[in-house]
Amino acid sequence: RAVDSVLLGRIAPYLEQAIEIWLDSGAARARQAQADALARRLGAGWLWLDTTGRVVEASDTARALLAGSGALRLAPGGRLEAGNPVTGRAFRRALERAAAGDAGPHGVTLSEHPPTRMAILPGLSVPAPGLEPCLCAVLRQMPGIAGRDAGALARGLGLSRSEARLTALICDGFSLTEAAERLGWTIETARSTSKKTFAQTGTRGQPDLVRAVLNGAVVAALDPGP
Repeated sequence: RAVDSVLLGRIAPYLEQAIEIWLDSGAARARQAQADALARRLGAGWLWLDTTGRVVEASDTARALLAGSGALRLAPGGRLEAGNPVTGRAFRRALERAAAGDAGPHGVTLSEHPPTRMAILPGLSVPAPGLEPCLCAVLRQMPGIAGRDAGALARGLGLSRSEARLTALICDGFSLTEAAERLGWTIETARSTSKKTFAQTGTRGQPDLVRAVLNGAVVAALDPGP
């Protein structure tokens, strides 16, 4: 009807703006999801803390790492509470130094198995609109490689599946003997496979192989699983 045409003509400019905003926000969500997935694969997360240790904002990876470590837990109200006195003292000391403006970063060990670390930085010393002064905390835990897709690792490094499985265990800190036991191989098979792996990757031994794999981009593309 004519009256409908008039109404549609009036709202058309606003519909165009709304569609553009919707498309932009969809693209932003996709970019954020990609960044979150990469952070999870690298075992990295972030927190914004106030000067008392209360969590103002946190990434999903950081929340998962805190829950897994058990050394610091997110208590009701958002405050971080230590599970043992040693971690508690280290956390308070790092928090106080960062709050005092010491550039840092100030490290806190949350777990040795698997190695999980936190570093606290001064962050926002001057309040942003709507925000109290905040400290920035970064959490890091290198997810084990042996639990990831061996086929994907093999394709990424140009190895056979067996070579990739051995490489993953070496990168996770296992000796050749330990890796052979886990794989059900003889030590001779492990040695022979490792030599083929070194030749294929252009590395000169286990330490060089670990550096090449962990410093490369392939690990960041592997899903660490649940």
